[in-house]
Amino acid sequence: MAKAYSSEQFSDLFVEFKDYCPEATFFLEHELNFKIWSREYFSINRFDVMTTNITESVNAMLIAEREYPVASIFNSIAKRFGEIFRERRT
Repeated sequence: MAKAYSSEQFSDLFVEFKDYCPEATFFLEHELNFKIWSREYFSINRFDVMTTNITESVNAMLIAEREYPVASIFNSIAKRFGEIFRERRT
């Protein structure tokens, strides 16, 4: 639900979750602003990143490279970020 890209998808998932746990959806709907936790209502485009902690994101991206020398890790970071930015432009 938090990762839904469209209003329709968000609404469908929210209704489904409301049937499963009405107390939680009441809290999410009335106590929190959808902009805080929902990709659909977030004020800026977050792409595929659902964390505000860049360290977690880079760490997860480089699991296989942990055994390499530091210079190789930096090269892997530059290569991976280049791939991500190219994918987003197309």
